[in-house]
Parts: sequence; C-alpha cells; structure tokens
Amino acid sequence: MFQLALAFTPALFLTYLIRFDLFGLPTNILELYTGILFIWFLLKNLKHLKHLTVPTNPKIKTALLLFIIATTLALIITLTRLPGEFIKVPLGIWKGWVIAPIIMFIMMIGTFKTKKDLEFLISVFIYSAGIYALFACFEYFTDLLPGPARTYDNRLVWPYFDSATFQGSSGNYPALFLGPALILAFQKLTNNIRSHSGISKLFPSAPPTPSALSAPKLINSHPISSILSIPSVSQILPILLMAFAIFLTKSFAAWLAIIVTLTFGFFLQIRSKKKWFIPLISIIIIGIIGVTQIGTEKFQYALKTTGDSSTAERIRTYQTSIGMIQADPLFGTGLGQFQRQFETQAPEILDREITRKEINHALHAHNLFLMIYLSFGLFGFLAFLYLLYVLFTKNSFPYAIFLSMPLVYILVHGLFDVPYFKNDLAYEFWLLASFIAISKQIPHSIKVTIIKGMGLATKLGFPTVNLKFTNPTPLPHGVYCASISSKNETQHGVFGFGKRLTQDIDEETCEIHLLDSDGFSEPEGLLHLGPKIRNWKKFKNIYQLQKAIKSDIKKTRKLAKWSFI
Repeated sequence: MFQLALAFTPALFLTYLIRFDLFGLPTNILELYTGILFIWFLLKNLKHLKHLTVPTNPKIKTALLLFIIATTLALIITLTRLPGEFIKVPLGIWKGWVIAPIIMFIMMIGTFKTKKDLEFLISVFIYSAGIYALFACFEYFTDLLPGPARTYDNRLVWPYFDSATFQGSSGNYPALFLGPALILAFQKLTNNIRSHSGISKLFPSAPPTPSALSAPKLINSHPISSILSIPSVSQILPILLMAFAIFLTKSFAAWLAIIVTLTFGFFLQIRSKKKWFIPLISIIIIGIIGVTQIGTEKFQYALKTTGDSSTAERIRTYQTSIGMIQADPLFGTGLGQFQRQFETQAPEILDREITRKEINHALHAHNLFLMIYLSFGLFGFLAFLYLLYVLFTKNSFPYAIFLSMPLVYILVHGLFDVPYFKNDLAYEFWLLASFIAISKQIPHSIKVTIIKGMGLATKLGFPTVNLKFTNPTPLPHGVYCASISSKNETQHGVFGFGKRLTQDIDEETCEIHLLDSDGFSEPEGLLHLGPKIRNWKKFKNIYQLQKAIKSDIKKTRKLAKWSFI
C-alpha cells in the first residue's frame, strides 16, 4: 500500500499550487502529502532504521549529502543578511525546493529496488503528465476550468496562475514541466517500436522486449495496472497530448531543447555508422520550424536584441547575473533574493536606470546554471555539478541513456530558463534523479553463450572467457564488476564490453576475466553485472592497457563483498 501511495506522488506535483497555512506555517498539498508519506516511511522501517542505508550507492550518498550541506549553508548565509520580516521566503524555498523533494528522492530509492518497480514509476510519471496535458488542452479551448487558460499573447498557461488575482504566470511553465516527461515517453515508445521492427538493425543496442514496461507483481492487482499495461494507443496518446500542450505554450526554447535532446539521445544509442542521418534530420526539422514561424509576431519579437523583447531581457539578465556573481563569487545573492538584488545592482552593472517592468520580469536569471550559482553559492554550484556527474556516469543499467535524457533536456532548456526553481520542477528533477539512482542499484542479468575468442587477452597475460549476448542488449561500453553463473557454478571476474580500440580492431569484444578460475565449464550462462569500474577507452600502447587491466582487477577484488546475484 505504501509503495502505491509513493508511486502516486508524480500525479500530485501540481497540487503545490493549492496553498494554505498549517499551524501557522505556509505549506501546500504536495508538501503535506510528502510529509505524511515520510512519517509512514519511517514507521514502516522503524525496526530496521539502524540498518537502513539510503541511498546504497556511496557516490550518490556523497553527492546528496554535499548538496544538502551546500543549500543549508546558503540558507543560513541568506538569513543572516535579511531582516526578520523577510526570512519566510528563503525558508520556504529551502523547504519546498530542496528538503521536500529530496525526502521524496530518499523514499523512492529506499522503496523501489527492482527493474519492474522502476518501470512502473516511469509509467506513472508519463501518464500523470499526459493527464495534466489533457486537462490543459481542454481548458485552452473551453475555459471551463477555474483560472485563466492563456496569457495575454495567447500562450497556454493553465494551471499556473495566481489564485488571489487569477492572473496567469508564464507560458514557459507548462513547457518546463511537460518537456522531461515527453522525452521519456517518446524514447520508451521508440524502444518498443524498434525492438519489433526491421529498423532494429540500426539499433544493435536495443533490448529484445522493452514493451515489458509494466507494473510490478506486488501492485499488479491494482486497477491502475491494467491501464498502464495497455499497449500501443496508451503509449502514443500521452505523447500526442504532451506535444500538443507544449506546442500551445509557444515556447521556442522547449521546442529546441526537445529536438536537441532527442538528437543527442538517439545518436548515443545507435551504433550503426549510418547514424549521421539523425543530426541531419534534426537540422531539417529546425529549419522547417524556423520557416513556418519566421513570419509570426512572436518569432520576430524573439529575434530583437534591443528594447523589451524576451531575447533582449534575457541578455540584460545574463549580464546582470554575471555581475552579481562577480560582486559575491562565494555566496551569490542567496535564496529567493534574485529580484531584490537585480533591482539594486542592475543600474550599476548596466550603467543606466531600469524600469519597473524590467524589475517585475526579473524573477530569475533565465539560466539554470547562473541561478544555481546565485541562489546556492559557489559550494552549492559545485555540489550540483558533482551530483550531475554522479548521475550521468558509470551506470551499467540497460536503460542508462534512456533514463538520462530527461535530465539532459532539463540542462539544455536550462540554458534559456530555470527548470528547477519551482516546487513541481524541483520535485520533477529529483524524481528523474531517483530513476537513475534506482537503476544504479539494480543488479541485472544477461543471458550469454560461451564462444571461442582470438586469444588476444591471453597474450596480454589476462586470459578471458569470451561471451556472446543471446539477445541484443543496450549495455553501454565499459569495464564492470561481474559474475557468470550456471546451475552448477558461479565465477566472479572483470567484464569488458567494447571495441578493441588499442589494437585498432573494429570489432566488439565481450569477455570476462575470472578472478579465481581458469575457465567456465558450461556452454552458456547468466552474466550478472555489478558496478561499472570505468568507461571504455583507447590506450596509447599495450603496456598502458595491461596496467589498466591490473587496476581493474584490483578494484574488483576490493568490491568482493558486493553481491553479484
């Protein structure tokens, strides 16, 4: 029951818009729901609290701790600079944009630990975003729901409006929220299509049956499971709804970020030499969009770099933001203080008087990285970069690239906007991070057959058992801790998968060096992958390769306590 309640969290992301005071403290439905779940989570694990290690991946644990410390330090510095009557804003931001979503992240990776759990979470997220897109599009054309549907320039804004004044916020907000879900849904669909079609030859990394993205057994009995398991139409419909809703937002940055992210993702996943056509198609699509939009008022307005156009405002905001960082490179402006600092520092930085309109529009830095730096300081900025590094690297899960692309979208869109500094966007970021963190702690097995090799590894002094995947698998090239097993035996070792770059042989090798055995007696078995040791690379010579292999073996022995099965 708790697992289902926690999995339902993405469906409530937008309930942060329903705000109220609880015992004199400002909060919202999303935070209240998270708090109730966290109490439930602690009570549920009370007996095992001493042994509860969340997260299990040490680098993720370190990155998480550093980010919490950095943002807490930023909060303390901000509070010391402000009069008492202004402290509610930074406290609210720290609570709603840092602590609450991180609590959800901790519960997610402490609760969902299998591939089916992860697949169910992904489905819930996609369908929740699709349902929101349905209501948003419905309101755009009917105006039947509470609140305005459009901005003054006819961009979709619902339900992002001020509940007191009923004034719409920005058309960028729905696009920022829906973009990552659209990327995830589209990649999931294309994985399904290519695994059942002839184009799978272009995608040798594609899994045999990614259509198995369905609910885990422990929640299969719930009615939502039957909805999520419907193939085809149920996968296409959320994509169409989200894409149409983003189209209605008229967010050029979102359109560009979607195209760039999908191009990058498919380029990484396709191993065929024919993948040059992917960026070419993307350039053609961008060209078509440019030609169709060039005559519109919004596009012409965006091209202006002077006056009060959105582009001109961004340029001035970037200049001011960089000036603010130069003024205080250690702590920035602090939590929730960007607009106030903009009003006082922009005249000096821009060397002119600024208008009230410019101040009103300067809610944030219009760049994710600048805003992270200004809000959380240098320490927070470095902690954020380290968190991204940990999330993006050394993941042996078959869907590693598939899971990383929504975060890539956030970073690309983040060049023009701030897809984190709102409650729903912060929750969404940490939900996507939890997908990757869960995948990093899932040992997975691949069916393999034993084949005869070229004997190159033996000549290097490290004999290996050569393997062949029974079915295509989207495993990233690299060196992994692993084991191979059959009914009769289990052997641990160092597994390598990639092309023989050092020997200049354009052919993939798939082999395992066994730590305590000379060979594997069975003709086939299961390869169990553990942590990824390093990325696959080309060495200058054979001696450097031998040195690297010795280091790989040493690291694997240190991880001998890791459970491979």
